[in-house]
Amino acid sequence: MNKITGFLIGLVIVGYCQTGTAQPTATFRSTLIKHLDAITQKNLADIAATVADSITLIFPNGEVLKSKQRFVDFHREWFKENWKMATETISVSESPTLANALIKYHYREWDANQKLKSESDTYLLLIFRKEKDGWKLFHDQNTKILTKN
Repeated sequence: MNKITGFLIGLVIVGYCQTGTAQPTATFRSTLIKHLDAITQKNLADIAATVADSITLIFPNGEVLKSKQRFVDFHREWFKENWKMATETISVSESPTLANALIKYHYREWDANQKLKSESDTYLLLIFRKEKDGWKLFHDQNTKILTKN
């Protein structure tokens, strides 16, 4: 092996070792997908990981929750219910420090006898900001769709 080949192999090995030490920050879109998947899969740990310490959650009826703890507590209880939610991303807008996504979701909930209890369509506006440890949701607003589009 000549000196140049040995040098190049050494650079590759050093580069490989160094890439394992730093965790890349997630992109906004990967964080959005993680958040939406966490909801549909009822994954409380992933929900908590995508939310800022200071968050506002507005329900379709206008009720407001503020704080990460109240947000997580709500989701913990909600995840115990028998429901399914399908999401469709309508639009995404992103800058270096702020991003938002408009989601349309179809929600169905069943009672203990597996009878459909409720069904609705809702717009969901999610606003994220770039923090030192990645993108975090700080505003979650739900608006019930009253008519079919």
